[in-house]
Amino acid sequence: VLFMVSAVTGVELGIKYLSTFNMGLAAALALAVFVLGPTVAIIDSQTVAAADTVPRSSRGWDGAKRTNGVKRHIAVDVNGLLLAVVVTAASIQDRDAAHRLLAALRGSFSTIRLVWADGGYPGRLLIWAKDVLTLTMQIIKRIPGATGFHVRPRIWVVERSFAWINKHR
Repeated sequence: VLFMVSAVTGVELGIKYLSTFNMGLAAALALAVFVLGPTVAIIDSQTVAAADTVPRSSRGWDGAKRTNGVKRHIAVDVNGLLLAVVVTAASIQDRDAAHRLLAALRGSFSTIRLVWADGGYPGRLLIWAKDVLTLTMQIIKRIPGATGFHVRPRIWVVERSFAWINKHR
């Protein structure tokens, strides 16, 4: 229809109408997501060295990263925007802190139905999330046989969010 308008009114005016229509459509979609809320979340954690001013009672040793500090557990939407944050001692396992993170996520966003996570969240957490919080969790595993770094589908979004946090701290 808008292309027919451009044929009758001229190309420049038709492009203006089409541009206005596209902007209106994008605004309506953004408003719908804002009102309805997110339906998918991605979770992960990051260990960071704690400053000397952080009390010993709130930090711990992460043997895998060989770091004494704290661990940030975050949930983001598909665009990488923060939905929930839990900070623990670095000695707390991801799957144990995920209970608190998912509970906080569910408390703030009742619209979340699916959570993507990496291989650090196996086991009973999946069953607990399904039975208690009515969340479906999907574990995104590493590509079999791949060595070194490779981008994992969906998980790269939360990794990018950690990069944003580190850059702008």
